[in-house]
Amino acid sequence: MVQYFFEDEPHYVSPKKHGNAKGGKRFYLTSRSTKNNIIKKVCSHQGPTKIYDQAFQDAGGMLAVKAVSDLPRNTRQVKYERSKLRQKTEVDELASFLDKSRNSSWIQNTQWTPCPRAVIASKGLLEDVVNNCCNPEKFGVFSIDTTYNVGDFYVTSTVYPHIKLESRSTGAAPYLPGPAMLHVKQDESQFVYFGHTLIEKQPGMDGVLFIGLDRSKAQENGLARVFHVSRFLPCTKHVRDNVNAKLTSLQLTEGLKREIIKDIFGDDKRMEKGLIDGDSPEEFDCKLLEAQRRWDSLESMEKMGADPGFSKYFTTCVADSMREGMITPVRKAAGLGDNLYFNNASESFHFQYKLQIEQNRTDDTPSGKPNLKSTMSQATDEYVEMCERAARNVERAVIDEGPYRLAPEFQHLKKTTEEWIKMSEKEKKDHLKKISPLSQTALDEETELPMDEETAVLGNFNESGLPEMFKESWRNAEVILKEDGVGQAPGSKTNKVVMSTTSDSLHLVRVTDRKLPVCDCEGFKHKGLCSHVLAVSFQMGSLQRVLSDWTPNITRQLQESMPSGAGLKENEKGRKRTRKTHREERSTAGFSERVPSVTPTIPPDEYQVVFVKDTKALTCYGCGSKVIAITT
Repeated sequence: MVQYFFEDEPHYVSPKKHGNAKGGKRFYLTSRSTKNNIIKKVCSHQGPTKIYDQAFQDAGGMLAVKAVSDLPRNTRQVKYERSKLRQKTEVDELASFLDKSRNSSWIQNTQWTPCPRAVIASKGLLEDVVNNCCNPEKFGVFSIDTTYNVGDFYVTSTVYPHIKLESRSTGAAPYLPGPAMLHVKQDESQFVYFGHTLIEKQPGMDGVLFIGLDRSKAQENGLARVFHVSRFLPCTKHVRDNVNAKLTSLQLTEGLKREIIKDIFGDDKRMEKGLIDGDSPEEFDCKLLEAQRRWDSLESMEKMGADPGFSKYFTTCVADSMREGMITPVRKAAGLGDNLYFNNASESFHFQYKLQIEQNRTDDTPSGKPNLKSTMSQATDEYVEMCERAARNVERAVIDEGPYRLAPEFQHLKKTTEEWIKMSEKEKKDHLKKISPLSQTALDEETELPMDEETAVLGNFNESGLPEMFKESWRNAEVILKEDGVGQAPGSKTNKVVMSTTSDSLHLVRVTDRKLPVCDCEGFKHKGLCSHVLAVSFQMGSLQRVLSDWTPNITRQLQESMPSGAGLKENEKGRKRTRKTHREERSTAGFSERVPSVTPTIPPDEYQVVFVKDTKALTCYGCGSKVIAITT
């Protein structure tokens, strides 16, 4: 007779040979303690070889090991546990964001089908955009742009100028981060959804006067279906880059490329206007006719009589955008004067946004090296943090502190530090509303209550393998355990009663042969795990098993709807970012016309008008058609 003793929970022992026994070598199941040790370590940055070595030593090493089952098998076992954690983490990302969107005032209109997408905006932020971009008396350009390589999704953000402030570094109105969208596709429907969501949350958004963007047709066409009064301003740099790329593809010489670029955008050094400086759509069309003749002639000469291609491209792909959104009267209506529109504010914000993500990504990740890709929850947290920091800088301008100061016409709202300190809290709030309705509400209060890891009973949450939506549950489980809040349920040997951290009631946790205990609280119904189950599992010594067995109740169809390569920019090339100093205001006063405006000659009409009134004519002498009889 053989008697078995179990350190962990008793389990069935089969006398048959294990299926993994190969090559004549006996197979031993790894003990629960060693397996839990491996699961804990794969959450760190360490590689499989190092984790295997440490687990081997933790089991006693070559000299002190007591049982074969205490030893890890090989590095493949470590890789397998890490792969299971990675698969679980991919689903956890969606579960965390879904939970965050249910509880956050910043995440609007979250949708999972036909593809995941959500809008990041607060009530105060949208109201501030309306105040600064929708008033015909004084307004700024609402700029939109999409950034890449944040995660397996795109981030389309906006910026807007705060017309009541000045930047201390430039003297111009500072651009603040506006509402944003997280999405996995870039088709027109995504931007229709974005615009509809903004207007639904703040109806005044439909009065945005000017929207600046790059030359994305999906953006412009989608937003045009929603923002009916808006004029769209293409970014001059993007248009210039597109033109330059086309000239290069036609294999034209550098000299000819420079001449054509100057014809389009002018030559500030020689004080010459370009097509972009046309004073009316009619003048632009007249100049374009003359420029086309010149370009065709120069290109044909260079190509030894071959058919020219650039003028056709420009007329088809660029002319309409320039006529409708870039010529002088449009720029002056947008408040730019002679200055050309550039989307530099959005590009600068994207650079700061990605830099902040890189600096803050210090948490452990389930891989052998740090992963700088963000989840939707992390990208949202970082974006909201930048919005809230900008809001605080706006408020500091009242006491002449921070990077901004009040514009001259709003200096009467300025307060000294001494005056501000003497004001009551209500007086301060009322005064700040005169500057901006931006809110400083934190996205997640958990960050204000950090857990003391030295006195934690459960241990470090980052090593648990749970998604971040369980941070609060982990903290509440700590409170329950420290206050001895787990007791035996009356009339049951296995069930437990657990104190509530939010009320005086008790919760029943049923412990059965199932993988996870079951709790009667609302949190367990929504997430399949709660602070009460965590506390009971820790007390019963099965916490590691519960953590490894928990899976979110989200179908993988959400992930399958994401296109491959989502969040990555096609054919992206590395570029060196150069710091540009603030350039002076552009003025075309005194500029000569580089491209002459020639009124097109209208060929003489070979037909003449003949009035048949009061005649008996039945047939037109010109075309031979019958004359329609008119009954008087």
